[in-house]
Amino acid sequence: MSIGRMEGLYAELRAAMPLEVAAPGRELRYAQALGRLLCETLACDHASLWRLVGLPGHYRLQGVGGHEPGRESSVQLEACDQSRWPGYFASLLEAGVFACSDRWTDARLGHFAEDATRSDCRWRAMLDVAVQVNGRIVGVVSVAQREGIRQWSPAEELALRRVAVRAGLDLYPELELADTISV
Repeated sequence: MSIGRMEGLYAELRAAMPLEVAAPGRELRYAQALGRLLCETLACDHASLWRLVGLPGHYRLQGVGGHEPGRESSVQLEACDQSRWPGYFASLLEAGVFACSDRWTDARLGHFAEDATRSDCRWRAMLDVAVQVNGRIVGVVSVAQREGIRQWSPAEELALRRVAVRAGLDLYPELELADTISV
């Protein structure tokens, strides 16, 4: 993704969100706009934003919102628990990224990879990047492909990492200030 396209994406995201940090529905609107732009830019079937909550060993990702082309609203899990998906969380928390080209063969997903009948298992490949503020993970930006194996390129991963940095700054400016001001 070119620098010009990235700047255009950021401008569209800023335009989609109210200026007030505490505005009702701010995170959801941002997540939907982000999802729409990522689906268009990376040609994927789903993109979403998640918030990380909990304590080490007991983390949980809570779905904020997202987008799927051709659907009015995004269908995604309400939450994802570390105890249920330890391989996923280990990769995400250690490397800041979880890239999966085929859920059926990815051992890090354990029983999730084996359960083809679940209604929430609608994707085949995914790329998740941690949203960080001052080195602290506060959420995840995720893109997914419904059909077929997809090898995510280094350029796609880099683009998603850049978007995750911007999302952290846009959505959680109070964390940036709180962590950088000492009294």
